[in-house]
Amino acid sequence: MKQGMSALSAREAPLPRKTLLPGVIYFDERKQSIQCTVRELSAEGAMLSCEGVPAVLTKFVELYISNWDKLYPAAIKERHANELLVAFVQETSIPDTSSSDSDTNLHQRVQLLEIEMRKLRNLLNELKVKQVRGYDQGI
Repeated sequence: MKQGMSALSAREAPLPRKTLLPGVIYFDERKQSIQCTVRELSAEGAMLSCEGVPAVLTKFVELYISNWDKLYPAAIKERHANELLVAFVQETSIPDTSSSDSDTNLHQRVQLLEIEMRKLRNLLNELKVKQVRGYDQGI
């Protein structure tokens, strides 16, 4: 954990993995959101680096990790400048991407990218269909 975090916080999240996963924090009943980077991750919680964190932030948030297309309910445990330490509301199964075999890790990352590309292609096709329908209806 970062130096500014307490020893108790470090014990709450044993053996966190270093990551650079993009994420989004949703709060205020998903009316507001903040882009963030997941810096450390464990089954119990995460250390997040965020820009533009509002002065007042609700205690309970939802962390969306886009690479896994999953939403994790969490509680803010500590806050230091632009860093947040969150604890997942329930113990969470985090995909294991820390394989020591670099080929396996690379293969997993490629698979995740291929899934994300398929999702983006499907979204693009949906948008094209909507655009064509809009022109057909004179919109």
